[in-house]
Amino acid sequence: MKKRFKTAFTMAELLISLTIIGVVASIMLPSLSNNVNDRTLSTRRIAMFSRLSQAMGLIDSISDVGKRDASGNIISNWEDTAAMTFVIDKLSQGIKYENTCEYGAFKSCGFSGLLSREDGSTFTMPATFKALVNNNDLNAPETKPVAFVTKNGESIALYYNPDCMAKTGSSNTYMNFVCVNMIYDLNGTKSPNTLGKDVGVATVLYSSSPDFVMPVPTGVNGTVSTNSGETEAETTCSDNGYLLPNLEEMISLSVNNKLLNGTSSSNSWSGLYATSSKKAIVGDGGTTVYYWGVKTDGDAMGINKGAKSAKYVCVRKLSE
Repeated sequence: MKKRFKTAFTMAELLISLTIIGVVASIMLPSLSNNVNDRTLSTRRIAMFSRLSQAMGLIDSISDVGKRDASGNIISNWEDTAAMTFVIDKLSQGIKYENTCEYGAFKSCGFSGLLSREDGSTFTMPATFKALVNNNDLNAPETKPVAFVTKNGESIALYYNPDCMAKTGSSNTYMNFVCVNMIYDLNGTKSPNTLGKDVGVATVLYSSSPDFVMPVPTGVNGTVSTNSGETEAETTCSDNGYLLPNLEEMISLSVNNKLLNGTSSSNSWSGLYATSSKKAIVGDGGTTVYYWGVKTDGDAMGINKGAKSAKYVCVRKLSE
């Protein structure tokens, strides 16, 4: 009769196996966790975009709120109160919020101290719309921002321009078409409080029939010829799973240049391409939006014939 021997792992083999499993898990789990967090934030961003878009669509006219009284007279210190008036009188028609905070008390609305960029640099919330834009040529107003917390937990700092124009208006600077600019944090004081992750920007353009955009810039960018580079830029973005910004997204990126790039020069975003039927670049140091091949109603912003090259940046699809 043959004896049968039972085989088993030795203690040393078990320890080695567990060590290998632990090493693999330590490598994989952070990546999986980051992917889950990114998808969660993306879902929240899409939901917030939908709600804010609908809310802006309910406003009959976005301009001239909080600047003049019923008799048409300029309100004293309107720069300090116009943004708050806009939120309470207009935005509240479509957005439910829990509380509002004046500048200097933003911590009570979920903005805690410094916010970060992905490169590790930090920034504080600009004190006025003009400080945000940081370009005297654009004539941004000195209006102070107001912050509020939505019922869904997002923290939003809102900058308001009561003098913004309709899309058919005539102006040589794109700032005159910007009505509202927002800096948002999708989860308030919770980390990472970083631009490109839970923190981002959104812009409302045109006083009537407004366009609401929420561009998320990427690290994919370049410089191409204005005569033949459009296809190259579109291909580069597409190959990386991104898009070129449309005209309104391009203006939003330019308005938020200092915030996004940590530089006071608008040239960092000059020459952004726009897709669809409106091909455009931001030229002259970022002070003017020029169309090439297409005019707006009334030729509001002109055509640039002198630029020989243009920078571009790709933006994320909002569905990402």
